Amino acid sequence: MAGNVMTLLSFMIGIYSFIVLCQVQNSNAYPSGAVTSACVDMIPNHGSSSQTSVSPYTISVSPAFYQPGEQMTVTISRNANTPALKGILLQVRRTGNDEIIGTWSVAGTTGFQTLACNGANSAVTHTSNGDKPASFPLNWTPPDVNGDDIYVTATFVQTMPVFWVAERTSNIQLMTPCDSDPCVNGGTCTNSADDTTYTCSCPPPFAGPTCQTEIDPCVNNTCANGTSCFPVPNSLNYTCACPIGLSGERCETAVSPCVASSCENGANCTGAPGQTTYTCTCPADYTGTLCETSLATTPAPVPTTPGDGQKLTHNIFIVATAICVFLMNVMTM
Repeated sequence: MAGNVMTLLSFMIGIYSFIVLCQVQNSNAYPSGAVTSACVDMIPNHGSSSQTSVSPYTISVSPAFYQPGEQMTVTISRNANTPALKGILLQVRRTGNDEIIGTWSVAGTTGFQTLACNGANSAVTHTSNGDKPASFPLNWTPPDVNGDDIYVTATFVQTMPVFWVAERTSNIQLMTPCDSDPCVNGGTCTNSADDTTYTCSCPPPFAGPTCQTEIDPCVNNTCANGTSCFPVPNSLNYTCACPIGLSGERCETAVSPCVASSCENGANCTGAPGQTTYTCTCPADYTGTLCETSLATTPAPVPTTPGDGQKLTHNIFIVATAICVFLMNVMTM
């Protein structure tokens, strides 16, 4: 009886050890990196469900647009006070059909390797379950996908039971010529229908393929007769400053300076066309360069200073008295 009990106990211990061993192997999953069987659903074989909370690990991409054949940098970072990342499966996929695309490079990095999920080097995973840096960049080169949008996706493993599956960026669009802002000085960029070239619409006074040249409308000065040219602000137009004796858009027409004369009081203006000076011939009762001064006699000013009236009356009285004395002397002779 005792022998049977020991046999049964040994059998149960063996079964328990086998179960524990299987669980240990299962929980360790892929410490040396994900395998190709995880490429499609990106789920690690950890025997537990993924987290539903927001991942504390983030994906950033530079530049913000992709260009076939032009290498991009994908940076993985962890939030502050977040445990180190242990494992990762990183891919770029085509929006719409989720095709795994592009080529990764892990040159110059430690702890990462590429994986052939859809061709060589089409994904990145870890080489060990050690702590990963708080932030690390990886390089990826996009193929030509006929202008379709793409996105970066990753599974992050913090511990065996704690992981986030297929976290992704927003869609990344193909870089068009206008995405590099080639037009300067306020120019407006328009892509061609096939997104291969661009056209800049330039505000005045700028011109050139990228609106890089400021045009001076007075460079080819067409103002006539030596007159001065002045650019009109924010335009390609100009004005000619015409002096007296010249008229027209370009000051090309000779006119009498009397057209703009300032002769006053009905004076006659004399001046030859094209001349800048003129002469005013004044009426008889006016004088001055412009005949602005009247020659008419003006009455004596009314006294304004106190006492002036008294002085005038006294002087008149003295004169009148002298005249009377003179007349009396004449009559008595």
